[in-house]
Amino acid sequence: MKKPIKILLISIFSGGLIMFGLAKSALAAEGTSKKMAMAFYYTWYGTPEVCGHWHHWPEGGHNPEKIDQNGYRDIGATNHPAPDVYDSNDPSVIRRHLALCEETGIDALIATWWGVGDYHDKALKVVLQEAKNVVALVLSNATTNRSIDDHKGNEAATKVTIYYETIRSPHSVESAVKDFLYILDSYGDEPAWLKVNGKPVIFVYGRAMGQLGADDWKKVLTKVKAKHDALFIADTGKKELIEIFDGGHSYNPVGAIVRGVNMGENYAQLVKTCREAGKIACATVIPGYDDSNIGRTRAIVAERRNGQLYRELWDLAMKARPDWILITSFNEWHEGSEIEPSKEHGRFYVELTREYGGKFK
Repeated sequence: MKKPIKILLISIFSGGLIMFGLAKSALAAEGTSKKMAMAFYYTWYGTPEVCGHWHHWPEGGHNPEKIDQNGYRDIGATNHPAPDVYDSNDPSVIRRHLALCEETGIDALIATWWGVGDYHDKALKVVLQEAKNVVALVLSNATTNRSIDDHKGNEAATKVTIYYETIRSPHSVESAVKDFLYILDSYGDEPAWLKVNGKPVIFVYGRAMGQLGADDWKKVLTKVKAKHDALFIADTGKKELIEIFDGGHSYNPVGAIVRGVNMGENYAQLVKTCREAGKIACATVIPGYDDSNIGRTRAIVAERRNGQLYRELWDLAMKARPDWILITSFNEWHEGSEIEPSKEHGRFYVELTREYGGKFK
């Protein structure tokens, strides 16, 4: 992938030099101030009809074959997907999810990724293929504020990237470099891949961040960027790491929420740290959280409060003026953070996402 020539615009005014964008994020400094809303997306689900076995739905010792008198399956989740459980390798499911993204104004899906050639990697190929094929899909009973004219040729309406979850053993610079080069060599030029000014974007989860020190991460990015001019968004608020990466984010603010942390200040601090480093700033919102049905020893619950938590977090996130707002999650059913339609909540969180995504952008 060719590296674009970078140009720093300067202007002479009142005898001084004004460098445009230095007080802004890297996103703005690179020539676009486009705000985007994205959602973390999970491709680990499987059903016997498609992949030959149940995958992830039994999490926590559940049996999806069991259906109660209300028609609810026994699955590792707090809520239940509508109309039913599904397989992440089913193209029709992916098309439905992409249509929901287009309807709600979700610009990109950040798909979980665990290693070369595994279940998630194979499902990613399906997502990318369907995203490439789908241009401005809209559910028949909904409207969208984006015109089909906004999506030209073979360009996908909803973009896709990955969430780099972990460095496979051994946790080394070489292992991480190998993974990233595979991802960028295999998918970086896909028309549906999320790019900023032609540069493919990759998100890196906190687990992976903690498997290497700052100096080693600097080595990883130097080696990868020698071959691919890509952008890496780290799950961190630490200044020394944000300065190495191209942006910062937090995967899930639930810990701060249940501790009573002031989320307005929380968002503002992360955005400030990213701005001062000239990097992309993200703020993450959740509709709620409940991992009490998957066998964890210490469950964490952040009540949805009929959508009030989601509204409050969107308002606070927008006030911090990040470049991107991230949603945790589109479909992490195990942890009860999904906005995807459920039997319990219907399309309520789809509608809220569309409302607030429109306000943000």
